[in-house]
Amino acid sequence: MTSKLTTAREIEGTVVEVMPSVGLAYLADEDNATWGVTRSTRGAGLDALRPGQRLRLTVVQHPEFAVVSEYAVLD
Repeated sequence: MTSKLTTAREIEGTVVEVMPSVGLAYLADEDNATWGVTRSTRGAGLDALRPGQRLRLTVVQHPEFAVVSEYAVLD
């Protein structure tokens, strides 16, 4: 079995859309990459998010993909 390395980094993103009825919010970073957070992502909770808010995202980079593991409201 081979081990796959993962790394974590922090980026800032802006809330674009919040869809609490489906448990999802979309965010964009400064490079216009789109990120998603769900009800199960560690953070303030979807009910606390509003379009235009700035968030600090902890992104875990896997060899084939990256996911937001945690977020915090900046403003």
